Amino acid sequence: MAVDGKWTRVGPLRPPSDLVVLALFVVTTGVVIFVPPLNSTLLRPALTLVFVLFVPGYVVVSALFPRERLTKGDQEKIDSYLIGSRKSSLGRLERFVLSFGASVSLVILVGLVLGLTPGRLNRVTLFVVLAAFTFLGSLVVMWQRLRVPSDERFRLSFGPVIEAVHSGVFEHRSTVEAVVNVALVSAVLLAVITVGVGLGQQEEAGITEFYLLSENEDGEFVASEYPSALTRGERHSFAVAINNQEGEQREYTTVVLLQRLQTGDGSAEVTARTELHRFETTVEDNETRQIEHSVTPKVTGENYRVVYLLYADEPPERPTAENSYRNLHLWVEIESDR
Repeated sequence: MAVDGKWTRVGPLRPPSDLVVLALFVVTTGVVIFVPPLNSTLLRPALTLVFVLFVPGYVVVSALFPRERLTKGDQEKIDSYLIGSRKSSLGRLERFVLSFGASVSLVILVGLVLGLTPGRLNRVTLFVVLAAFTFLGSLVVMWQRLRVPSDERFRLSFGPVIEAVHSGVFEHRSTVEAVVNVALVSAVLLAVITVGVGLGQQEEAGITEFYLLSENEDGEFVASEYPSALTRGERHSFAVAINNQEGEQREYTTVVLLQRLQTGDGSAEVTARTELHRFETTVEDNETRQIEHSVTPKVTGENYRVVYLLYADEPPERPTAENSYRNLHLWVEIESDR
C-alpha cells in the first residue's frame, strides 16, 4: 500500500480474475480474427464487436478506479456522469456503462491517430493496437490495485454479476431513475445487437472495390480528368484499381472491352465489341492492386465506350456487364488521327 508517498506490498500477488478473463478473451478474439475457418464465421464480428465496444474502456475505468469504494477525488471524476446523488462506491452497472463510453471514445481517437499515420487503416491494425493497449493497460491496473490495501481493492466476482446489475438499476432509486437506467441499458444492448447484425451481414457479403483511374498531365493516375475523346492509333493510358475486403485472398480477372452502341428510344444496343485486354490478378485481403494499361483504338466514330468487367472467378465465354462481379465504363468519341 501507499503510505506517505511510499509503496508497500499489501496482500498476495495474484493476477486479478477479471484481468485474466480479459486477457483470455483478447487472445480468443485474435484467434477467431486471424485463423481460418473461424475468421469466416459469425464468431468474428460478434467477438470483435464486444472487444471494441467494451474491453479497452474497461481497462481505462479499472485503472482510474482501482478501489471498491470511491475517494473524494474519484467522486469528483464521475459526479457529472452518474445518475442520482453522489455515491460512496462505483457499482458494477456504472463500471459497465463507463467502460462502454470509454471504449467508444478510445476507438474513435485511435482511428483518428492511425488515419494520420503512414500505412493503411483497417480492422487488423485497429485490433493489434487495441490489443496492445489492453495488455499494457492491464499491467497499469495491476500496479494501481497493488498500491491500495487488499481489503479496499476492486474485485469482480462473476457469480453475483446479475444481482449487481439488478441492484444498480432498481434498488435505492426513485421510479424515474430506475426507468432512465433501464432505458440506458436497453439502448446500449440494442446498439450492440444492431451493429453486430450489420457486421455479420457485411462479413458474409464481402466487399470488393473496383474503380478506374486516368493519367493526368503529370503522368499520375487520378480518379478524375477522364477523356471524352480518344484518337485512333494513339496510345491512351489508364489504370484499374482493385481493393479486396473479402476477408481472404482472392483471384480476380479483369476483361477490357471496346463496344459500339446504337442508341434510340431511350435504349442502347451493342452493335460491335472488341476485347482489348484480359488481366489475371491475385489480391490479398485488405490490399489494393493497381493495373496500368493502355487503350489504342483502331476505329473511329461516336457512341463508343470502354468497358471494364471484373470477375472473382473464371469469366464466362461471353463476358458482359450483366454476368460480371463488378463493372465500369467510359463513354468516348474516337477521332481520326488525320
